[in-house]
Amino acid sequence: MTLDDFIRSLPEGASVLDAGCGPGKILHHIAKIRPDLRVKACDIRDTSAQLPSGVVFQVGSVENLGHLYGENEFDAIITQHVIEHLLFPMPFIEGCKQVLKPGGLLYIETPNWIRAYLPFYPRLWFWTDYTHVRIFSKATFRRLCRDFDLDIVT
Repeated sequence: MTLDDFIRSLPEGASVLDAGCGPGKILHHIAKIRPDLRVKACDIRDTSAQLPSGVVFQVGSVENLGHLYGENEFDAIITQHVIEHLLFPMPFIEGCKQVLKPGGLLYIETPNWIRAYLPFYPRLWFWTDYTHVRIFSKATFRRLCRDFDLDIVT
């Protein structure tokens, strides 16, 4: 499922969290295609000046979602190119489960494992970014989901 398909599939007025929003690229996209969504965002640094109006922003680590937000607060969480930066992704997944409503959806995107071996731009590899700490393969994601009782939807 593409991110666009995911965003378009959400119910009208759904509450969405962009966990690790960075400068807000996804949030600007959501504002264009689904202005009805109620959006919150967090990042480890204050990027609020770059985000579209209406987004409720909070500085904080995605590893502490359970402390940043209330239990069962969100219909969906979007996190793009974040999990590969976490030394221990388990607290992040636990926090996602805590703040998602029952039946809530989690969209995780990370670089393809092949990027560790093939550049995606000249001289730019997965390991060129010193903040990357782990590669996720399909098997790794399947195990992560199984360990946390998450269903995989593709």
